Amino acid sequence: MVIEPIITYTSSVWGHIAVKKTVRTKLISLQRGFALRAIRAFRTVSANAAIALARFTPLDLKLLQAAETETTRINRHTNRLPNDIPIETPVRFSDLLHPAERVPINTLTKDAFAELKHSLFHHIYTDGSKHEEGSTGAALVVYSPTSLSPLHNDEQTHKHTYTKHIKLHSTSSVFQAELIAIKYATMYLYTKNITHAIILTDSQSAIAALKQYTNTHPIVTDIHNTLHSINPNSTPNIHFHWVKGHSGIPGNELADAAANKAASLHKSPDLISCPISHIKNIIKQDTKLKSQSRYIYETAGKFTKKLFPQLSNIHAFFQTIPVSFLRTQFLTAHSFAKDYLHRFHITDDPYCPCNNSTTQDLIHLICECPRFSYQRRTYEETCNFMNINPYNISKNIS
Repeated sequence: MVIEPIITYTSSVWGHIAVKKTVRTKLISLQRGFALRAIRAFRTVSANAAIALARFTPLDLKLLQAAETETTRINRHTNRLPNDIPIETPVRFSDLLHPAERVPINTLTKDAFAELKHSLFHHIYTDGSKHEEGSTGAALVVYSPTSLSPLHNDEQTHKHTYTKHIKLHSTSSVFQAELIAIKYATMYLYTKNITHAIILTDSQSAIAALKQYTNTHPIVTDIHNTLHSINPNSTPNIHFHWVKGHSGIPGNELADAAANKAASLHKSPDLISCPISHIKNIIKQDTKLKSQSRYIYETAGKFTKKLFPQLSNIHAFFQTIPVSFLRTQFLTAHSFAKDYLHRFHITDDPYCPCNNSTTQDLIHLICECPRFSYQRRTYEETCNFMNINPYNISKNIS
């Protein structure tokens, strides 16, 4: 969190040189020192094993990732998308509404919503949805004052008066979907000349973005402009209210179902605008694949790779078991076992005292040495009772 921002600073200018072998070697050498301290390992542990066990992204790959991300953000262009898919561009500050023209975003608390005279207000439920395969949609459901009573539950006995389905491109985010639903809700109010309404959403992030009057997100700006256009001479009675998603509120459940239906529609998208977050995620996933490939094909760290064939195995392991000096010895084979100490002439021989003829390495100590037969038998019986392999770490954590 400290070193990476320093190294990747202005990476869009110079980060491309990380592909050079000499630069990569220096960066990895620098990162190795931090990795060794993070995992509390002997200084003889290889960079490949240390960086993997520290769950770091190799610094040269991190630099290339930051460089590409920043270049994409500045130029609003990337080779990772077809040319017909534009990248979402922030609105210039000069194009924002004048501060005196900005309509306050009135958010209702739960108590204020309960006390409001609902017979005067339209209720518009909005929602966004994104499926696992990428299809994205948004929707809004409108209840007119004549079809409403003050209670949420009473909406179930009344029919909604209007439903709008909005199809978005697969590169769109859920945040975009939530905002576009609110945008269409304000457009509905404008076209119908409605000045008393409550827009209900289960997206707290969307409401927070709308409260930022200097927010340059293009959809947020459109919503601010539409709210101003509804009644430019006075403050309209348009309120926003957050509702908990999937909590049984009929209007919200209808909006959620409509958004899912919109995501599944076979039609051209109503919005084609790729957020920069989508590009960041693509670049990040590509970096993960490169990190995995390097971890596998590097010659160093063979013992660690036997225990953890995939980087995902390491992440799963350390999610449940904290890092410690003793565990790192086992995971790297750089330990106080005599075969390792003998390599550096710290002991006269590499043999285990159990018979003075067998090399004392970690495998011998864990699986064979009779001095630890009681602990080994207890451990194996426990593993058998739990129906897991006592000596296959990567399989057990997967």
